[in-house]
This record gives sequence, C-alpha cells and structure tokens, in this order.
Amino acid sequence: MNATTASPERSASTRTSIRLSTEMAVSIYNDGIAPRLIELVRKQRAWKRNSELTWIAALALAVVVGSLSLIAMDVTNAVLLALLVGAGAQWALSKRPQRDIGLAMRQEIFKPLCDAAGISYSLAPMQSNAESFAGFGLIDSFSASRFENQLAGAYKGIVFLQTDAQLSKHGSDAGSIVFNGLLSVFELKKNYVGQTLVLKNDRCLQNVADRFQHPPERVDLKDWTFEQSFEVYATDDAEARSIMTPVLRGQLLALEELLGFDIQLAFTGSSMLMSVDLTENAIDITDPGFTATDERRLQAALIRFQAIFETLDVLQLAGKSKAPSPI
Repeated sequence: MNATTASPERSASTRTSIRLSTEMAVSIYNDGIAPRLIELVRKQRAWKRNSELTWIAALALAVVVGSLSLIAMDVTNAVLLALLVGAGAQWALSKRPQRDIGLAMRQEIFKPLCDAAGISYSLAPMQSNAESFAGFGLIDSFSASRFENQLAGAYKGIVFLQTDAQLSKHGSDAGSIVFNGLLSVFELKKNYVGQTLVLKNDRCLQNVADRFQHPPERVDLKDWTFEQSFEVYATDDAEARSIMTPVLRGQLLALEELLGFDIQLAFTGSSMLMSVDLTENAIDITDPGFTATDERRLQAALIRFQAIFETLDVLQLAGKSKAPSPI
C-alpha cells in the first residue's frame, strides 16, 4: 500500500472555515431552510395531485373518443382507437419536468449551512477514491458505490474533504450495504513514514493486509480502556506509539462518544483518513415522515459538520495548507 492516497486530478477547495455553532445552525435552519422545505413539499404534493388529474383527463378523453368512434366504425376498432388516444394523452400530459425532491431537499439543507461555515459544498463529488479507505481497512470491500454531499475547506490550517458514501457488496448477500456513512481526508503538518491504523476490529484489515508493502502488526499500547474500543495496527511500531499518545487516545474516545458512531482512522503520508459509520440509526434528512421543522433533519445534517470541526478541535491536529486527495 502506498503511503499516500491517489494523486488528485483537481484540487479541493481550501476556503477558510469557521466552526458552525449549534445556535447558528438552528437559526439558519428555522429562518431560511424550513420555509424552503415547506415550499418544496407543497410543490411536490401539487405535482402528485396534477399527476392524478392527468389520469382522469386521459380516461375521460378515451371515453369520449371511443363513444364518437362507434358512429363511424365497429366496436373493436373504436375501443382500440380510444385506448390509443388515452395512452397518448397520458404520455403527453405526464411529460412535464419533475424535480427530484430528495436531491432538492439535500441542497436546501446543506448549502446554507456550508455557506455559513465557509465550506464549499457540492451535491455529488466529481470523483471518489473510496478504495483508499478500503485499502487501509477503514471500510469493507465493496462493488457498488454512491456518493453525495461533498464538503471541502480549511479549518485551523487543516485542509479537509468529506463526502457521504453508501457502499454495497454483491455476492452471497446480493446488494447488501457494507458502509453508509462519512469518509473524510485531513491534510496534516507531519509526514508519516509508515501507516498507523486505528480500527474498531481487524475484520476489514484481514482482507487487505497483503496490499501493504510491510503488513501492519498489532500494537499493544497497554491501555485497557482504550483497547476495549479500538485496536491499533502499524507498519512502524515506534511511530504508532508516538502518534497514539495517552492524550490522543483519551481525545479519540471522547470524540467517538460525542459523535455517537463508530470512528476509524488511518495516518499515512501527510494525511489522516477517517471513516464514520452511520449505518446503525442513520437518519435520512429527506424522510417525508419528518415535518420541515422536525429537529431530526438538522441533527442528521450537523453530524457532517461535527465530524469535521469536532475532529479538529478534539484531536487538536496541527495542519498545513495542502489540498487533500479526492475521496
């Protein structure tokens, strides 16, 4: 395994970001986002009502045409003509542009929050390098992927790039989701010689160990509390110990508890890769069962920002302005 992720074909945005407070996010959501969501839902419902009316209109037209046709032709031909006219009318009436409400809601929620935090936002990343995360055992191997909600910027001198990823594997468990969460890259000040992996377990690592130039080995930190939650593997034992100081171990435990989801890290080259698995209890911000003012939508969106700002605040990582490799 190479010490760095794949070289970027384009540089990530490095806009200077500020920490997005909960109070600021709530204000932005209530004043600007919620009204837009209400309008989107209203338009979606109106579109559905119009769709129902098109069926009624097409059916009525078919009945009228069929009835008139009986005057000039036999029943069979009249019925065929009525069906043809009805189907044509339905097709013509239904060829109206329909906006994907799920995509629209994601943009309406994330764009204002990113603008407030000074973060560059795009609905779907131009490219992805999730294979690097699988190569370090941070996620399981996958055969199909979907990426959206890319956040990019710089905070406290550290350039970051993050995206939502849903990865699945085809095979015995056809189409099963193996990862549904956040993939982030942080560019750090240090340049590491080896690779240090902080994993929840070695399940994924066993599938990729042969891809390392020097297979990583388990590092015994003699920290029972930390090692109940994480396992550390490294190609350079001494470097891993210099990274995983008692302070950093305590901060990482606090970060995982704060976010409420499993976190895994890889230190390689000048980068720190982080996966946050939201598979369990993941909330879809576009769930139609939530009202526009339901705070669960905002909470689900803020997990993305917390995974960036809390990571850099809690882990207190020193950085430099270098664009991370695209995820």
